[in-house]
Amino acid sequence: MIGAHLPIGKGIWTIQKQMDILKIETCAIFLKNQRRFDFSHIEEKSVSKFKEEVKNPFTIVPHASYLINLANPKMQDQSYNCLIDDMKRCNLLGIGFYNIHPGSDTSKLGNKRALEMIAENLNKAIKEVPNVVVLLENMAGQGNVCGRTFEELKSIIDLIDDQSRIGVTLDTCHMFAGGYDIRSPELFEKIMLDFDRIIGMKYLKAVHLNDSKNEFNSRKDRHESIGKGQIGIEAFRYIMNSKFFEDIPMVLETPEPKNYAKEIEILRGLIQD
Repeated sequence: MIGAHLPIGKGIWTIQKQMDILKIETCAIFLKNQRRFDFSHIEEKSVSKFKEEVKNPFTIVPHASYLINLANPKMQDQSYNCLIDDMKRCNLLGIGFYNIHPGSDTSKLGNKRALEMIAENLNKAIKEVPNVVVLLENMAGQGNVCGRTFEELKSIIDLIDDQSRIGVTLDTCHMFAGGYDIRSPELFEKIMLDFDRIIGMKYLKAVHLNDSKNEFNSRKDRHESIGKGQIGIEAFRYIMNSKFFEDIPMVLETPEPKNYAKEIEILRGLIQD
């Protein structure tokens, strides 16, 4: 189930036409301006048009604003209000998933307390907004960012009261930059078995397909086009043929949207009989 991150500047309902042009089954979007905390509530006409146009909203994986930081007490109200608005938009639109960067320990709380704070905010949000499954994205681990390791993601999941409302998005660039060597099928297979052992495959709900500009274990989040970065094409061949990724929405977030069609063709060309 291949997709790409699509713009909504001409209306959130336009994503179906964009998906049809690219011949894809899923996509990622920002639900509103991702660089501002201020927002207006979604209009009813936008919701109606979306429901009329979009064929399968449950496979769409919106991305949270980059400003949201659930591990920073100084941004608690702003982050939480932005999170709740996004989740309410998902619920209104019939979208089942919502992807979020866990947070960054910018206030130097310590890793354990930062992870607890993320879980506390998510527990409150899950109680406030029904239906939407929040997906924790694994991170490259630069600076004080939380969620680099499978163990850290599992620590958050363990603290969630309703674990049917939590999941994981695996980003290939973040995995590689964060110290998970996925450059060969054998290495990737071992890592996925570790993921299953530590977190559990039932929590894997989405994938971000990105090569990496930076070298292995760089802790730098710099996306590159498929097969043109430090990860290389074999990792994506593994993904396209592994049972671990069957029926999982997989979204391109590569740096050149004009190349999405070509990259989708490359990915589909990796599928073996």
